[in-house]
Amino acid sequence: MKQKEKTAGEPTCLSFSHYKAASLDPMLNSVDTLLRMVPLLVGFSPEAWQVITDVEILKKAGEYRVAKMRLIQLMSPEFQINNKMIGKNILKHAEAANAVAADQHGSRKHHKSINTCLNKKLVCDVLRQKKRA
Repeated sequence: MKQKEKTAGEPTCLSFSHYKAASLDPMLNSVDTLLRMVPLLVGFSPEAWQVITDVEILKKAGEYRVAKMRLIQLMSPEFQINNKMIGKNILKHAEAANAVAADQHGSRKHHKSINTCLNKKLVCDVLRQKKRA
């Protein structure tokens, strides 16, 4: 499990550390996997997954204006782990079907989103130079 232990989850649930530790034991890992897969296979949403806690955090130290704060949502770690898995599967199928734009670099293997930023910067630089010429 690649999930960082410091990642915050919904306060009433187990933390990511518990799931990371359980993933090392084959029996606990299989039970956890089964419990997280049942909602996907049967098509229901457990009540624990429906609880989301909104938290405002500071973008800059000492800046307490609400417009300058970042809103994050804390949700159940099981829900987050499942969302991550579903997202990876969707992207894998989209890549197999060539449904992903060539410029889409984020969350893809052998692609870096920083390359998109670099490409944009280079295009802007070239356009600026052509304006001067």
